[in-house]
Amino acid sequence: MSKTLAKACCCSNRLPAWGDRLVQVDVYAKNAAGEWEPRPIATSDRLVWGKGQQWQHMFTLLADADSARAQTWRTAKPALPRGAYQVRVLVDRATAAQAERGQHRLELAGTLEATSGWPEKDTAP
Repeated sequence: MSKTLAKACCCSNRLPAWGDRLVQVDVYAKNAAGEWEPRPIATSDRLVWGKGQQWQHMFTLLADADSARAQTWRTAKPALPRGAYQVRVLVDRATAAQAERGQHRLELAGTLEATSGWPEKDTAP
């Protein structure tokens, strides 16, 4: 994750208001036509640690089983390719009682667009 993306997701001054709430982060890739793909390439969700005012979690990469992306990931180390991404941050606005019953209300809190250099070039000789 780039430092900019990490800062946007993990170190925001919004975290006190998000304390102990579920935050979901979806990452969308831009396709060859210059449009955002309809389904995320990566996702993650976890509660914000309210006391520490921190959200930290790993992303799960996503691909349709029969896609070229899945084939690439089967034959090489799975990684986000270089390119443009849109990150969508969703926050659960459900009350504690609703969340306990599994009645989550995820609302879009914001988006971030970034161009990545992943994966880093292999510098091995």
